[in-house]
Amino acid sequence: MFVVQESLLGDTDKYRMHVHGLDRMIELRGGIEVFADYPDMAQKVYRGDLQFALHTGCQPFYYYDGWPAEVISDESHTHDKMTGPLLEIFDDAPNATRQLVGDVESFVETLRQAEKGSKVAPHDFQGMVISVCYRLLRFQNLEGHLFNVEQEACYTGLVAFASSLLLQFGRQRHLRYDLLSRRLKQSLFGVEFDPQFPPSATFWLLILGGISVFEAEEHDWLLPMISELRRRMGLRDWESARVELLRFSWIDAIHNAKGEALWAKSHR
Repeated sequence: MFVVQESLLGDTDKYRMHVHGLDRMIELRGGIEVFADYPDMAQKVYRGDLQFALHTGCQPFYYYDGWPAEVISDESHTHDKMTGPLLEIFDDAPNATRQLVGDVESFVETLRQAEKGSKVAPHDFQGMVISVCYRLLRFQNLEGHLFNVEQEACYTGLVAFASSLLLQFGRQRHLRYDLLSRRLKQSLFGVEFDPQFPPSATFWLLILGGISVFEAEEHDWLLPMISELRRRMGLRDWESARVELLRFSWIDAIHNAKGEALWAKSHR
């Protein structure tokens, strides 16, 4: 799509022009709803919309919250049993926030089960990723939501996690999300010396950020932070690091190879 090409070239003005032009064409055809019978085309539009929102920091044009019925049925048995450090960090957040974080955690567990052999159709996988991205961005843009410093850092991490999943469709190429990168960096520095913030959460944010939104020019500060935290946590090898990462939003099939490569760089 021209939208993605202009993003890769770094020409935000042309990128914006193409996205607005695409939105105008869709409105003239009757709105995004007319693509209901063409789900593959609709998903391409949604992905372009999300990538533009992440690239520019603006609100998305559209919204999608579809979730396969069979996946909802499977998740209903585990959602209330979900535990973990992320849910603990959001323990005193409003119900809507905890529900959203719990839904993301359930989604992660669904993908992990798919890694073990349970089938998730490619179209359903794409729909779930798109839905998670829209929900995270919509909630982020709602007025009145208040996060403490720890919650802000982890929520930004969840957005970075979602952005990493958008690259799994077809022949996608890496896109720069500079605004999200700066926000995550600020969040990391905000919790760096916070004794209440779990070191494992900082480690997750560093590694996840390093494979999703941080560019190579950020390695000057990123790699030393990873190395120092690795020593402080007593992580001897990638396998011990991976155990910590799996406590958070992390999908081996998608993140493991890049994460291990970043880990290796932090040893040099």
